[in-house]
Amino acid sequence: MTKMESILFRKAESKEEIKAAQQIRYAAYRERDYIEENSAKTRALIYDSLATTTIYIALKNISVDKQKSEIIGTASTFKDCSAGLPLEELLKNEVSLLRSDGRKLMEGGALAVLPEFRGSLKTSLGLIRVVIRQLFEDNLDDLVIAIVPQHVDFYEKKLLFEKASGQKKYSSLNNINAVMMRLDSHSYKERLLNGSDEHKELHQYFFGQ
Repeated sequence: MTKMESILFRKAESKEEIKAAQQIRYAAYRERDYIEENSAKTRALIYDSLATTTIYIALKNISVDKQKSEIIGTASTFKDCSAGLPLEELLKNEVSLLRSDGRKLMEGGALAVLPEFRGSLKTSLGLIRVVIRQLFEDNLDDLVIAIVPQHVDFYEKKLLFEKASGQKKYSSLNNINAVMMRLDSHSYKERLLNGSDEHKELHQYFFGQ
């Protein structure tokens, strides 16, 4: 559980919280025309029910006495298992290469924030932080993500992810182009500390107490 000012980041703990996260995913994906409309207005994945999946939520206090909160964002992690990883739909060869080296993998994805809370990166970065911390807490080797090309620059330059594929078509997301990015847990902290002042600050934010 992580707090940042009035926003709390933690695992979804109930069916209601999971459904709310799936509804935020749906709204974000529909806004970008990644998926078709459905009557349930949720974006549920077959991986959501697996023990190897964690759904995180961002909660913001919406009452003066801080007794009532609203889910304003979500992200998920998918640890490698017999069912594979979601991004293998388009990046099977790239993932297989990592597995062949005996590396323990986790995918991060389904990052979505309500439109009114996207003005700053606070919510998105808080969700990325809990995902990255899980990678280290679970002693895994690599975090892999699939993102649209226009976000590559942010992940590569600000967060120091490394590009791990060219552009591929994501058929289940209306054939959008996607790129795989990778974060190697064995070198990541050192790369942040050896980077710019901004990267050093990011190291403190991700890994400080």
